[in-house]
Amino acid sequence: MLARPSAVSLPAHPEVRKGFGSRFSMPGLWSDDYSLHDVGDGWQRVGVSAFYSERPRIAQGVADLVAATGAPAIAAYISESSCAHVEGRTPAGVAFTLHLPDRDEACGYEHLDGRPRPSPPDAALEAVMAWAAQVGRRTSAGAVAQILDPAWSRGTIMEEVIIDWYGALGFSSRGMVEPTVDPDDPAFEGFQKQAFRADCKASAQWRAALEGDTLDVSWDLTEQEREYLAFRDLLWGSVYGGGLTQEECVERYDILRARWV
Repeated sequence: MLARPSAVSLPAHPEVRKGFGSRFSMPGLWSDDYSLHDVGDGWQRVGVSAFYSERPRIAQGVADLVAATGAPAIAAYISESSCAHVEGRTPAGVAFTLHLPDRDEACGYEHLDGRPRPSPPDAALEAVMAWAAQVGRRTSAGAVAQILDPAWSRGTIMEEVIIDWYGALGFSSRGMVEPTVDPDDPAFEGFQKQAFRADCKASAQWRAALEGDTLDVSWDLTEQEREYLAFRDLLWGSVYGGGLTQEECVERYDILRARWV
Protein backbone atom coordinates (compact mmCIF):
# COMPACT_ATOMS: atom_id res chain seq x y z
CA MET A 1 0.00 0.00 0.00
CA LEU A 2 0.96 3.63 -0.56
CA ALA A 3 -0.19 6.48 1.68
CA ARG A 4 0.89 9.54 3.65
CA PRO A 5 0.25 9.01 7.37
CA SER A 6 0.19 12.22 9.37
CA ALA A 7 1.88 11.57 12.70
CA VAL A 8 2.96 7.90 12.82
CA SER A 9 4.50 5.33 10.50
CA LEU A 10 2.11 3.59 8.11
CA PRO A 11 2.27 0.26 10.02
CA ALA A 12 1.47 2.06 13.29
CA HIS A 13 -1.62 3.73 11.87
CA PRO A 14 -4.75 2.09 13.37
CA GLU A 15 -6.73 2.35 10.11
CA VAL A 16 -4.03 0.37 8.30
CA ARG A 17 -4.17 -2.51 10.76
CA LYS A 18 -7.98 -2.41 10.89
CA GLY A 19 -8.41 -2.36 7.12
CA PHE A 20 -5.55 -4.47 5.80
CA GLY A 21 -3.99 -6.59 8.55
CA SER A 22 -1.08 -6.46 10.94
CA ARG A 23 1.63 -8.76 9.59
CA PHE A 24 3.93 -6.21 7.98
CA SER A 25 6.76 -7.18 5.69
CA MET A 26 10.14 -7.05 7.39
CA PRO A 27 13.55 -6.64 5.76
CA GLY A 28 15.02 -9.90 4.51
CA LEU A 29 16.55 -11.69 1.56
CA TRP A 30 13.28 -11.79 -0.43
CA SER A 31 11.33 -9.02 1.25
CA ASP A 32 13.47 -5.86 1.32
CA ASP A 33 11.39 -4.28 -1.46
CA TYR A 34 8.14 -4.99 0.38
CA SER A 35 9.14 -3.71 3.83
CA LEU A 36 8.50 -0.11 4.90
CA HIS A 37 9.99 2.46 2.51
CA ASP A 38 10.15 6.23 2.60
CA VAL A 39 9.00 7.58 -0.77
CA GLY A 40 9.41 11.26 0.09
CA ASP A 41 7.45 14.16 1.60
CA GLY A 42 5.87 12.02 4.31
CA TRP A 43 4.67 9.31 1.90
CA GLN A 44 5.41 5.67 2.66
CA ARG A 45 4.80 2.28 1.10
CA VAL A 46 4.68 -1.08 2.85
CA GLY A 47 3.61 -4.67 2.28
CA VAL A 48 1.17 -6.22 4.75
CA SER A 49 -0.79 -9.44 5.08
CA ALA A 50 -3.54 -10.41 7.48
CA PHE A 51 -3.52 -12.95 10.26
CA TYR A 52 -6.22 -15.62 10.02
CA SER A 53 -8.48 -13.78 12.46
CA GLU A 54 -8.18 -10.45 10.64
CA ARG A 55 -10.56 -9.48 7.85
CA PRO A 56 -9.04 -7.10 5.29
CA ARG A 57 -11.45 -4.73 3.53
CA ILE A 58 -9.55 -3.24 0.63
CA ALA A 59 -12.11 -0.76 -0.75
CA GLN A 60 -13.44 0.37 2.63
CA GLY A 61 -9.94 0.19 4.10
CA VAL A 62 -8.60 2.66 1.54
CA ALA A 63 -11.60 4.95 2.04
CA ASP A 64 -11.14 4.92 5.82
CA LEU A 65 -7.39 5.53 5.54
CA VAL A 66 -7.93 8.51 3.21
CA ALA A 67 -10.51 9.95 5.61
CA ALA A 68 -8.15 9.52 8.57
CA THR A 69 -5.01 10.93 6.92
CA GLY A 70 -6.57 13.57 4.69
CA ALA A 71 -4.30 12.37 1.88
CA PRO A 72 -4.69 10.08 -1.17
CA ALA A 73 -3.91 6.38 -0.86
CA ILE A 74 -3.59 3.25 -2.98
CA ALA A 75 -3.71 -0.39 -1.93
CA ALA A 76 -3.26 -3.54 -4.00
CA TYR A 77 -4.50 -6.92 -2.81
CA ILE A 78 -2.22 -9.42 -4.56
CA SER A 79 -3.20 -13.05 -5.18
CA GLU A 80 -0.34 -15.56 -5.41
CA SER A 81 1.92 -12.99 -7.14
CA SER A 82 -0.29 -13.35 -10.23
CA CYS A 83 -2.93 -10.63 -10.17
CA ALA A 84 -4.12 -7.74 -8.04
CA HIS A 85 -7.25 -5.88 -7.00
CA VAL A 86 -6.19 -2.22 -6.81
CA GLU A 87 -8.09 0.59 -5.08
CA GLY A 88 -7.18 4.27 -5.19
CA ARG A 89 -8.92 7.20 -3.46
CA THR A 90 -8.34 10.90 -2.76
CA PRO A 91 -9.98 13.21 -0.20
CA ALA A 92 -11.60 15.09 -3.11
CA GLY A 93 -13.47 11.96 -4.18
CA VAL A 94 -11.34 10.80 -7.11
CA ALA A 95 -11.41 7.01 -7.09
CA PHE A 96 -10.52 4.00 -9.19
CA THR A 97 -10.97 0.25 -8.87
CA LEU A 98 -8.89 -2.01 -11.11
CA HIS A 99 -7.87 -5.59 -11.67
CA LEU A 100 -4.35 -6.22 -12.94
CA PRO A 101 -3.91 -7.70 -15.49
CA ASP A 102 -6.92 -5.80 -16.82
CA ARG A 103 -8.41 -8.57 -19.01
CA ASP A 104 -11.87 -10.00 -19.63
CA GLU A 105 -10.77 -13.56 -18.90
CA ALA A 106 -11.11 -15.06 -15.42
CA CYS A 107 -7.99 -14.98 -13.26
CA GLY A 108 -8.90 -18.01 -11.15
CA TYR A 109 -8.56 -16.21 -7.80
CA GLU A 110 -11.15 -15.17 -5.25
CA HIS A 111 -10.64 -11.45 -4.62
CA LEU A 112 -11.69 -9.44 -1.60
CA ASP A 113 -14.87 -7.50 -2.39
CA GLY A 114 -15.11 -9.49 -5.65
CA ARG A 115 -13.00 -9.10 -8.77
CA PRO A 116 -13.23 -5.61 -10.33
CA ARG A 117 -14.69 -5.58 -13.82
CA PRO A 118 -12.32 -4.92 -16.74
CA SER A 119 -12.00 -1.25 -17.71
CA PRO A 120 -11.33 0.19 -21.17
CA PRO A 121 -7.61 1.09 -21.18
CA ASP A 122 -8.27 4.77 -21.87
CA ALA A 123 -10.80 5.01 -19.03
CA ALA A 124 -8.50 3.21 -16.59
CA LEU A 125 -5.56 5.44 -17.49
CA GLU A 126 -7.70 8.57 -17.16
CA ALA A 127 -8.85 7.52 -13.67
CA VAL A 128 -5.33 6.74 -12.46
CA MET A 129 -3.92 9.96 -13.90
CA ALA A 130 -6.74 11.94 -12.21
CA TRP A 131 -5.62 10.38 -8.91
CA ALA A 132 -2.00 11.30 -9.67
CA ALA A 133 -2.91 14.88 -10.57
CA GLN A 134 -4.07 15.47 -7.00
CA VAL A 135 -0.79 14.23 -5.59
CA GLY A 136 1.50 16.55 -7.52
CA ARG A 137 4.27 14.06 -8.31
CA ARG A 138 5.95 13.73 -11.71
CA THR A 139 4.07 10.82 -13.25
CA SER A 140 5.03 8.71 -16.26
CA ALA A 141 1.75 8.24 -18.15
CA GLY A 142 3.49 5.91 -20.60
CA ALA A 143 4.70 3.56 -17.86
CA VAL A 144 1.29 3.58 -16.17
CA ALA A 145 -0.44 2.87 -19.49
CA GLN A 146 1.88 -0.06 -20.17
CA ILE A 147 0.89 -1.73 -16.90
CA LEU A 148 -2.81 -1.14 -17.63
CA ASP A 149 -2.53 -2.62 -21.14
CA PRO A 150 -4.70 -5.80 -21.31
CA ALA A 151 -2.00 -7.44 -23.44
CA TRP A 152 0.44 -7.17 -20.56
CA SER A 153 2.42 -10.38 -19.94
CA ARG A 154 0.89 -12.88 -17.50
CA GLY A 155 4.34 -14.10 -16.43
CA THR A 156 5.29 -11.00 -14.42
CA ILE A 157 5.54 -11.11 -10.61
CA MET A 158 2.72 -8.86 -9.46
CA GLU A 159 4.50 -7.50 -6.36
CA GLU A 160 7.23 -6.14 -8.62
CA VAL A 161 4.67 -4.67 -11.02
CA ILE A 162 2.96 -2.76 -8.20
CA ILE A 163 6.26 -1.34 -6.96
CA ASP A 164 7.15 -0.31 -10.52
CA TRP A 165 3.71 1.25 -10.81
CA TYR A 166 4.26 3.29 -7.66
CA GLY A 167 7.52 4.45 -9.22
CA ALA A 168 5.72 5.45 -12.43
CA LEU A 169 3.34 7.51 -10.28
CA GLY A 170 6.34 9.36 -8.84
CA PHE A 171 6.83 7.34 -5.67
CA SER A 172 10.23 5.68 -6.04
CA SER A 173 11.90 4.60 -2.81
CA ARG A 174 14.09 7.14 -1.01
CA GLY A 175 15.28 4.42 1.35
CA MET A 176 14.18 1.51 3.50
CA VAL A 177 12.92 2.27 7.02
CA GLU A 178 14.50 -0.01 9.59
CA PRO A 179 12.18 -1.75 12.06
CA THR A 180 12.42 -0.85 15.73
CA VAL A 181 10.99 -4.13 17.03
CA ASP A 182 11.82 -7.67 15.87
CA PRO A 183 8.89 -10.09 16.37
CA ASP A 184 11.26 -13.02 15.74
CA ASP A 185 13.61 -12.09 18.57
CA PRO A 186 14.40 -15.16 20.74
CA ALA A 187 13.14 -13.13 23.70
CA PHE A 188 9.62 -13.88 22.40
CA GLU A 189 10.16 -17.65 22.49
CA GLY A 190 6.86 -19.53 22.59
CA PHE A 191 4.78 -16.51 21.61
CA GLN A 192 4.26 -17.46 17.96
CA LYS A 193 2.91 -20.91 18.85
CA GLN A 194 0.46 -19.57 21.42
CA ALA A 195 -0.70 -16.70 19.22
CA PHE A 196 -1.09 -18.98 16.18
CA ARG A 197 -3.39 -21.35 18.05
CA ALA A 198 -5.52 -18.47 19.31
CA ASP A 199 -5.56 -16.90 15.85
CA CYS A 200 -6.87 -20.10 14.27
CA LYS A 201 -9.62 -20.45 16.88
CA ALA A 202 -10.72 -16.83 16.45
CA SER A 203 -10.81 -17.31 12.68
CA ALA A 204 -12.88 -20.50 13.03
CA GLN A 205 -15.38 -18.65 15.22
CA TRP A 206 -15.74 -15.90 12.62
CA ARG A 207 -16.25 -18.41 9.81
CA ALA A 208 -18.81 -20.38 11.81
CA ALA A 209 -20.79 -17.22 12.59
CA LEU A 210 -20.70 -16.21 8.94
CA GLU A 211 -22.05 -19.58 7.82
CA GLY A 212 -24.58 -19.92 10.63
CA ASP A 213 -22.79 -22.82 12.29
CA THR A 214 -22.28 -23.41 16.00
CA LEU A 215 -18.96 -24.59 17.39
CA ASP A 216 -18.63 -26.48 20.65
CA VAL A 217 -17.13 -24.81 23.71
CA SER A 218 -13.65 -26.14 22.94
CA TRP A 219 -13.44 -23.42 20.27
CA ASP A 220 -14.12 -20.62 22.74
CA LEU A 221 -11.11 -18.39 23.30
CA THR A 222 -9.65 -18.71 26.77
CA GLU A 223 -8.48 -15.70 28.76
CA GLN A 224 -4.90 -16.74 28.04
CA GLU A 225 -5.54 -16.88 24.29
CA ARG A 226 -7.21 -13.46 24.31
CA GLU A 227 -4.22 -11.99 26.09
CA TYR A 228 -1.81 -13.52 23.56
CA LEU A 229 -3.84 -12.05 20.69
CA ALA A 230 -3.81 -8.65 22.40
CA PHE A 231 -0.04 -8.86 22.77
CA ARG A 232 0.28 -9.86 19.11
CA ASP A 233 -1.57 -6.69 18.11
CA LEU A 234 0.62 -4.61 20.41
CA LEU A 235 3.81 -6.20 19.09
CA TRP A 236 3.03 -5.85 15.38
CA GLY A 237 1.72 -2.34 15.88
CA SER A 238 5.17 -1.42 17.20
CA VAL A 239 7.46 -2.99 14.59
CA TYR A 240 8.20 0.28 12.77
CA GLY A 241 7.81 2.66 15.71
CA GLY A 242 4.79 4.45 17.06
CA GLY A 243 4.20 1.86 19.78
CA LEU A 244 6.45 0.22 22.33
CA THR A 245 10.21 -0.16 22.08
CA GLN A 246 11.85 -3.58 21.74
CA GLU A 247 12.75 -3.53 25.43
CA GLU A 248 9.21 -2.60 26.44
CA CYS A 249 7.76 -5.40 24.27
CA VAL A 250 10.11 -7.94 25.85
CA GLU A 251 9.15 -6.69 29.30
CA ARG A 252 5.44 -7.01 28.50
CA TYR A 253 5.96 -10.49 27.11
CA ASP A 254 7.88 -11.64 30.17
CA ILE A 255 4.94 -10.53 32.33
CA LEU A 256 2.48 -12.31 30.03
CA ARG A 257 4.48 -15.52 29.95
CA ALA A 258 4.97 -15.55 33.72
CA ARG A 259 1.24 -15.08 34.21
CA TRP A 260 0.46 -18.27 32.29
CA VAL A 261 3.27 -20.59 33.33
